[in-house]
Amino acid sequence: MLTPAEFHYAIAKEWRFFEWFSQKILLDYCIVESPLKKMKKEYI
Repeated sequence: MLTPAEFHYAIAKEWRFFEWFSQKILLDYCIVESPLKKMKKEYI
């Protein structure tokens, strides 16, 4: 069994990774789907 401190640390670590991962997905999505990029495609 994990001690409460170890358990909290493990959850904090997982949550930080989840937060980073979701932000990365959002960023990638925004960059890919941004209207600016669509406009650039039309003009180039």
